[in-house]
Amino acid sequence: MYFRLKSTQIGGNFIMPEWEPLKKYPNIYRYKVTGERKYKYAVRKTYQLLGQNRKEFTRSGLESRTDAVAVLNKFNTDLYSNRVKIKQRANMTVQECYKELRELKSESGKWRKITKVTHDQTYKSHIKSYFGKKKLNQIDRPTYQKYLNNLADKGLSKSTILVINSLMQLIMNYAEYNDYIVKNRIKRIDLPEAKSAKSMTIEKEDYEKWLQTAKDILPDYYYAIIRLVTLGERRSEVLGLQYDSFELLNTPDAKRRYKITFKTGRNPVEEKSKLKTKAAYRSIVTSPEFSKYVDIIINESKKIRLSKQQSIKNDDFVVVTYRRGKPMTPAYLNVIFLKVSKACGIKIHPHKLRHYFATIAREESGLSDISIYLL
Repeated sequence: MYFRLKSTQIGGNFIMPEWEPLKKYPNIYRYKVTGERKYKYAVRKTYQLLGQNRKEFTRSGLESRTDAVAVLNKFNTDLYSNRVKIKQRANMTVQECYKELRELKSESGKWRKITKVTHDQTYKSHIKSYFGKKKLNQIDRPTYQKYLNNLADKGLSKSTILVINSLMQLIMNYAEYNDYIVKNRIKRIDLPEAKSAKSMTIEKEDYEKWLQTAKDILPDYYYAIIRLVTLGERRSEVLGLQYDSFELLNTPDAKRRYKITFKTGRNPVEEKSKLKTKAAYRSIVTSPEFSKYVDIIINESKKIRLSKQQSIKNDDFVVVTYRRGKPMTPAYLNVIFLKVSKACGIKIHPHKLRHYFATIAREESGLSDISIYLL
């Protein structure tokens, strides 16, 4: 029987929890930290470089077995490719740490492609020039606090500063977990007061005026796509709809209703991507009034594809452009929204419509054009 020691404190000293080896995964261990329910995972492997004494490679604080396997596989690859060198961890820079973190999260599948792109943009735009070449052990609380305060003084919004800080904390926590630094000294930093993000509120009158303008100036097909966005779905979810996402239902009242299933996304990086959350994988049933827009989308999409010699298969994307018949990009959808906004003087974008839907759903609004049923 295996007995695992709990982490306890005796006379001011901590007794660390014992690592439990995973039988089917050599060199991988799990352990529990006092006060936490979930296991942490670790890697421990003995190796010897030519002309060197035997050494031990260790990584701890990993969140999952998958992370541990990815770390071990990378080390083995580096070892057999003669890329393993004696690492002066105290001299590791923020840039080097971010690169290592990025590789680990990518190999373990923890970061989607769009996540990597988003983090890379944040790092290159806001962190690299200021902290990239600094050693991890040089990042102190006063310096970092001043950096955040400067971001606020430059006019960055509170939400943007929050995103930047989240990535920096991710880097420093990773460094702490892997013993590159003794402690993350910027943990629980005070975020400065900054300008609030732009309001997502839409007045009912503005919403109706904007929607009427869209109907007046857009082709029926593009207007029907906008009506899909008014259902509160994410932009990537609407653009990811395929022909087999729509099922015409046989209903007792013989009224036309569609079941729409959201199962695939499209974003600026991936042609087909996973949806953002588990809850995003769902189906809705349209009201008879709304089904006419679905008819327009399906029929017009097929006509456009045929006119441009594009295929029409069940897994082809429904939302396409008139010009080329190719799947519509998020940027193109934004252009359509901008065209309507300029025409009526009311600025609305896809994400703002999603917020509006959430608001009226909570208020149980009687607007008939967004009458849907969640399955």
